[in-house]
Amino acid sequence: MVGGGAGDLDLVTRDTTRWRAHFPSIRAGASWVGSDLESDFEGRVARRVVGDSSVSVLTVRGHAHAIVRTSAQVGTVPDPFVLAAVQLSGTSRLETVRGTALLRPGDHLVATWTTPSRWAFPGEFTLFIARMPAERLRAALTLPDAPVGQVLPGRAGVGVALLPFVASLAENLDLLRGRGGPRVLAAVADLFSASLVARASEEAGRGIRSARADTFDRATAWIDGRPQDPALGVETIAVGLAVSRRHLQAAFAERGETVTGWIRRRRLEGAAAALEDPALGHRSIEAIAREWGFAHASYFARSFRAQYGCTPGGWRRGVVSH
Repeated sequence: MVGGGAGDLDLVTRDTTRWRAHFPSIRAGASWVGSDLESDFEGRVARRVVGDSSVSVLTVRGHAHAIVRTSAQVGTVPDPFVLAAVQLSGTSRLETVRGTALLRPGDHLVATWTTPSRWAFPGEFTLFIARMPAERLRAALTLPDAPVGQVLPGRAGVGVALLPFVASLAENLDLLRGRGGPRVLAAVADLFSASLVARASEEAGRGIRSARADTFDRATAWIDGRPQDPALGVETIAVGLAVSRRHLQAAFAERGETVTGWIRRRRLEGAAAALEDPALGHRSIEAIAREWGFAHASYFARSFRAQYGCTPGGWRRGVVSH
């Protein structure tokens, strides 16, 4: 469906009643609240309608105010749309059950009106808002960690492409008129969707890294608590921590380590301490090696030299003679 038809609007007014009349969502689905709103008020809005969606650029000068949507309003006026917004100037604060999002110039977010909310504006601002059916962003909105209602920066991630595109479109809204309008709107939807997906992926990655960090800490504590256990290895540690072998190994690889390398180092440290202990001077090197999990003397000698730069015997003589 070609845009540029009914619903398009170019309005500049100092009349708050007239301003409200042009926003059905405010009239029916929310309340516009603030003290002394009529004093020194000026509102500008340019809106272009494209099929079942609309893109608006709002510039408001006036006293602090807020758009409030209560539980009762959510229940009586269902709104299956999303608001994809960019704070072009000024600031605003969106409060929902998910938390509070403070938007500064260049920031953007995707919000729904399916929960109670309060969108507060402390003063003059310019806001780009694309009101679209949620279906347009369905792939992003259905992600487990979709950052709906969260502030997304305009100078990082997908924002570096989204912000200049939206800022340019805000100056040239008539691009949404005519046969190319639906494609321009689709580009808007795709950029917001891409920003949501990218942030969700970052959050998921942080979650994985956090889980791996926890596994690494637990695994190293497990090893450090029983380094002489002859059964100690990837399989027994994974079973003991109730994690997969792959996850366990990834937790160590993330830090440039391996499970077997960590075990070997701890065992060598224990063996080195035993070799320098005068009370154990009567014990053979082979016996000490076996006690610390090294069944083969040659492997123990090679590993010891690789870690300490000398043979086990040289280490013992050096410590004793010192």
